[in-house]
Amino acid sequence: AGDNNGSMGRAPLASHVLCRDSGFEDFRERLNDLFYPADVTPLSGADGPGGELRGTRTEHIALGLMTFGQRTRVDPGRTPSHYHVNVVLRGSIEATTGHQQMTATAGGAMVFTPTQQHRLTSCGDGTRHLGIKIDRSLVEAELQALLGRSLQAPLEFAFGFDLTSAPGR
Repeated sequence: AGDNNGSMGRAPLASHVLCRDSGFEDFRERLNDLFYPADVTPLSGADGPGGELRGTRTEHIALGLMTFGQRTRVDPGRTPSHYHVNVVLRGSIEATTGHQQMTATAGGAMVFTPTQQHRLTSCGDGTRHLGIKIDRSLVEAELQALLGRSLQAPLEFAFGFDLTSAPGR
């Protein structure tokens, strides 16, 4: 095999592979270590592949690139101290938040707000998405600084948005 470090260096989070081609249990553990405890359930069979997870985190932000090895449900329940953005890069994700539900495909994204219960009800086999967990306190402090006043109510974003549109970008 030739040296392909050049192409690997351009791959997102290439130097932050947490698991690849391992069993589902390893994938579940690594995903929960990166983000937060969630009920991560294989929908095609417990013995199937987990997929690939690349990720890193700082004090206030966690970033993960997931490629699912089989149809999977991810249910973190309510995450009151974080916003979570999911950007679908390939495949599709069915999700719910509060009483809303949607299916996002490549070019689509969703935001889970801390005040709602949320769930990825089905991430398809081969689906790849970027998950971004951001501390609620960081988002709210930034908005308060921009507004020059304190918030009167919890900040809530629209659930889904289209990254192929100007407003979505």
